[in-house]
Amino acid sequence: MTNLKFIIKILVFFSAYIALFFVYPKNRERKPVSNIQVLDIVNLDGQINAGEVLLREIRDNINHIAGVDFVTYHQFIFKKLYEQRHPIAVKRIGLAALVLLFAPHRRLIYVATDLHYKRIGDYDEYFRLLRKLFLAIIKKLEIAIWRRSALIFYNREDEANFIKEFVADSQLCYLPLLTFDFVKFSSYEIESQNINLLFIGSRSNKPNIAAMDFIQNKFIPFLAKQDKRIFNLFIVGKGWDITNAKSNNITIEYLPFVSNHELDEIYSKIDFSIAPLAYGTGLKGKVVESIKHGKLCVGTGAAYDGLNISQDFTPALDRFNSFFEALISSPAMLDGFKDELNVKLEGKFSPQHYQQIVQRLKSL
Repeated sequence: MTNLKFIIKILVFFSAYIALFFVYPKNRERKPVSNIQVLDIVNLDGQINAGEVLLREIRDNINHIAGVDFVTYHQFIFKKLYEQRHPIAVKRIGLAALVLLFAPHRRLIYVATDLHYKRIGDYDEYFRLLRKLFLAIIKKLEIAIWRRSALIFYNREDEANFIKEFVADSQLCYLPLLTFDFVKFSSYEIESQNINLLFIGSRSNKPNIAAMDFIQNKFIPFLAKQDKRIFNLFIVGKGWDITNAKSNNITIEYLPFVSNHELDEIYSKIDFSIAPLAYGTGLKGKVVESIKHGKLCVGTGAAYDGLNISQDFTPALDRFNSFFEALISSPAMLDGFKDELNVKLEGKFSPQHYQQIVQRLKSL
């Protein structure tokens, strides 16, 4: 049944790709932008998925300047698809194709948070031939969507450079994953033998599943051997089969869902967040959110993908435990890590970017 669904998915995306050439030409008459809509399947409030966080940022930051009308998937399908004419911002590739095919009067703003056809890890359980076919179709469809978009938001330079092979530079606009006034890490010291840690991620995400497997089978046993320290590990995210536990030097507290206020309180208590990701695509919301709260995130190269942080501070998964041990034992390494982030992240998430975005919208 799973393979049948996958085959149907391939046929749907392929049909959408073919239909775009007949239904939606590449160039259309453009009028001044007075309002945009943000479209996604779910309600954005309370989400910790990076894509939903980004759409929420668009909604909240542009609303008071250009006017953003957030609509859910069902409102879009049954009411607002045809009635309104201002541009619509979409992240999901299937919804983008839907807008182009069935609402050709709407100008599409495509939110390219990561390149979908690079998500090879999401399809490992399917037949190799089907996976290759699906990824080939996704690549063609996404390029077709880029070429028919009025504007493309991106948050990674490497992906922007790839998109520029198919569209003009004027179609792209940098969009921070989160916007906040980045405050440089002035000092970062572990004040006691107690170390509080946080992992954020739901079970619906495959890289998170692999990360949780590592945490339970490799990281927690490693912490248990550090008998001179006491560790408190907060795990936040839906779907995990985890119970609160306490051993000699480790306390585990599982919170399936927390409010934004409760999450802020957890961040105020912790010393580090952790992101032992083996793979993944796109900028990681859990990493940026930790930085926003002024907390270092101990993460792999996959976790920091897109932020251009030195490999000296973004170890491979098989070196995660040894790196963590060195980090909590060496003030010099802690200083080096914070200095690296201070240099690479300054100005990257500034709210001023949205002023530039609004100007781009007005020029559409």
